[in-house]
Amino acid sequence: MQPPSASASSSELEGVRLLVGTALFPNALQPWFLNSTVQAIRHGADVYIAAAAGSSAGYQKEVDELGLLRRTLYIGMYGLEGARTRARDLISSRALIRSSARAGLFRALRDLPIASARDFLRTLALAVPMGLPKLSLVHCHALSLAWFLLPVCRSRGIPMVVTFHGLTPEGVQGLEPSRQAEVYNFAHTVLVNTEWAREQVIELGCPRDRTHVLPQGIRLEDFPFTPRSLAPGEPLRLLSVGRLHRHKGYSDVLRALARLNAGGTRFEYRVVGSGPHRARFERLGLVHPRAIPGARHLGEDGSAPIRARIEAL
Repeated sequence: MQPPSASASSSELEGVRLLVGTALFPNALQPWFLNSTVQAIRHGADVYIAAAAGSSAGYQKEVDELGLLRRTLYIGMYGLEGARTRARDLISSRALIRSSARAGLFRALRDLPIASARDFLRTLALAVPMGLPKLSLVHCHALSLAWFLLPVCRSRGIPMVVTFHGLTPEGVQGLEPSRQAEVYNFAHTVLVNTEWAREQVIELGCPRDRTHVLPQGIRLEDFPFTPRSLAPGEPLRLLSVGRLHRHKGYSDVLRALARLNAGGTRFEYRVVGSGPHRARFERLGLVHPRAIPGARHLGEDGSAPIRARIEAL
């Protein structure tokens, strides 16, 4: 099956109402989430987004072109902000959100167990997804949000798909093991992008027969090839963007650069990102000063954009 072009659409998913969940939306640093969401829409699905939080940072143009912000439900998860969000939903100018919040709040208070104030706040936060009519599938890209939405799927008999994006980075608090097991044992399907990731999620307790490898593809027309050549005396410029952690493969890049150096190739290498190993990169003079994770598009702070011939991701 060939993906549709930027202006084309198909009806393969017509009649499917999909709720996709992620921790932060919009988020310019997670293009894979936007890509899969856009493709679902272009194949005919009616897509809504559940996000734990929003961002005022820059984001891709497709977010506005497809009106995705108006299709985003900010769950809030816990706390008073989540309760205030539900109150706004009850009087929302978006008719579907308003009616879903009212019907869902009644259904949530009726069907979901409430044994504590925390349970009550969770119930309030789930009002819209509990009431969203004709919901066919919940697809979560964040494990914590998948666990949070479990009562919706259980109560309404809706299947859940979870995409596993890798192990929780060091220093970041992940979902506790018992809750991970709850998600993996409920999910209809757990998607991974490589066989290596499949073995990782199985080691975490996910049943093997629920895992499926689905490589994260891209639409080639979004990345047109443009031949490039170096001017006389110009060094080869390389750029890496990502979390500064040993699991991200920077050691492979540095070994490749050593081979370039041994072969006499002049080059410049810069890194944009943050993480536990940032200080090591700073000592090497590799980290670009605008390396603020998730803050804005590169170059949007008024300074010149980072120039590179090769992106080593």
